[in-house]
Amino acid sequence: MDNNDSIKLDFEQARAKHILFKSRLRSILYGIDLDQTPVLSHYECNVGKWIYNHALRAYGHLPDMVELEKVHAEIHASARHLVALYKEGKVEAARLGLQDMEKVADKLVELLTTLETKIAENPTDSVDSKENRYLEIKLNEFQDILKSNIELDQRIKEQVQQAASATERFNLLAKATQDVIWDWDLEKGTLWWNDNFQKQFLYEKEEIENGLDSWINRLHEVDKDRVVKSIQNAIDTGKDLWSEEYRFKKGDGTYAYIFDRGYIIHDGEGKPLRMIGSMLDITLRKIAESEVAEARSVAEKSAEQLELLVKERTRELQRSNEDLQQFAHVASHDLKEPVRKIKTFLNIIQSEYGNLLPAQAQNYMMKLHRSADRVKSMIEGVLKYSSLDSPELDSVEKIDLNTVFKNVLNDLDLVIQEKHASIEILKMPAIEGFPTLIYQLFYNLINNALKFSKKDVRPVIKVSSEIIDNRYVRIVLEDNGIGFDESQAKKIFGTFMRLHPKDQYDGTGLGLALCKKIVERHRGEIVAKGINNVGAVFVVSLPLTQSSIRPQNMN
Repeated sequence: MDNNDSIKLDFEQARAKHILFKSRLRSILYGIDLDQTPVLSHYECNVGKWIYNHALRAYGHLPDMVELEKVHAEIHASARHLVALYKEGKVEAARLGLQDMEKVADKLVELLTTLETKIAENPTDSVDSKENRYLEIKLNEFQDILKSNIELDQRIKEQVQQAASATERFNLLAKATQDVIWDWDLEKGTLWWNDNFQKQFLYEKEEIENGLDSWINRLHEVDKDRVVKSIQNAIDTGKDLWSEEYRFKKGDGTYAYIFDRGYIIHDGEGKPLRMIGSMLDITLRKIAESEVAEARSVAEKSAEQLELLVKERTRELQRSNEDLQQFAHVASHDLKEPVRKIKTFLNIIQSEYGNLLPAQAQNYMMKLHRSADRVKSMIEGVLKYSSLDSPELDSVEKIDLNTVFKNVLNDLDLVIQEKHASIEILKMPAIEGFPTLIYQLFYNLINNALKFSKKDVRPVIKVSSEIIDNRYVRIVLEDNGIGFDESQAKKIFGTFMRLHPKDQYDGTGLGLALCKKIVERHRGEIVAKGINNVGAVFVVSLPLTQSSIRPQNMN
């Protein structure tokens, strides 16, 4: 073998090794199970071995050889990147990257040819022996690569069929969907629409330009700059997904509200190649949102007006309450004086002329005394009732209800003894409240139970309690008195409400009204149940603390 033949064989085998490298890489990216080491390492591939074991010694003094080694390293760097993409599941991007790598690979072949020509023209440029100028290509290597290429060819055919099926499905989907489907080739600048573009936006086919201008020129002027910058930013920054809302001009001159979204396809180097997306007409949704916003605005304005009205009415009510409280206080105070004088003069007449008065006159005097006492009680009741709304009450305190009931029974001791009443007070919890009002509440309830007892029947009164949800106490007061008709259960809490004649049972008709107001002042509830001639039950529900929230239907 002469020198030129030796050089030719040397470079032919290098080119063959390079072809085997590319075939191995393509096979790996299409799923063939091969050793990846010769692809990942530029030292372990056969071309690399040729370069580092022979070519650099023989031709390393030539600039083209130095460039060839650099290009060979770049090829392997690209190959490593493509294999990494494949392993990450970015199969399409990895396979698309083969096209860019081919350009660098072609440069290596050109350098091999240039280097071979120069050395053939000037054999003295070779500094290595003839025997080491070429590499041995083993037959089993070609057989392995041939087998993998046969498998690769079959797999590519299958993938071509799958791609054809996918394309068919895409076309069917583009026809079936109500959305406008688009496909933008970023390299060629062409933009494809499905038939829905014409149907939804009322355009004739000849009116649609073949390019991005067919989209940009129909964007609303207010939205155009924002949307174009948005899609360009998604492309420039390497994003995969993009979406925007904007207005799009239709063939009849009106604008449709659009929700547009797209997917950006990149090659192995991350370069954007293609963008596929869909346009959804959301005009009806936008109209609905506008109507809802308008309705909300009207409602908010109405709410503001209502709030102002409520505040004004509240102020008026507060002024009215203050006036009523002032009036009740003044009136009660002014009325007390003439009543006191009436009582005084009645006592003088009784003392000085009682014995001179006939029996009928003395009876009249007794009735006058009782009437004056009743007027006095009513005045004091009105004064107490009006004072419950006053903010000047004592501050909230911790109250032991056991102590409250003990004090109430002590104050009613004479009445209890007169009526031989049996009163059982079960264990009570502590609550937060206004001490004077809580005392007044249970004094009135027990006093009522004693007052409205049956004639010649020993009063039996029982008071029990139950904790509800660790927030409320339900206090139940039961008696065996005269009771009342169930239809009167709510009326008995009215002011000056009496169910019985005053000559049978004395009182002002304010006792239970005071109880109701005291309970409400503590954010609680009171209800009454009764059966004529059987007895009455009063149920009082009060918060354990004044921060408790009032439940519904507590009783």
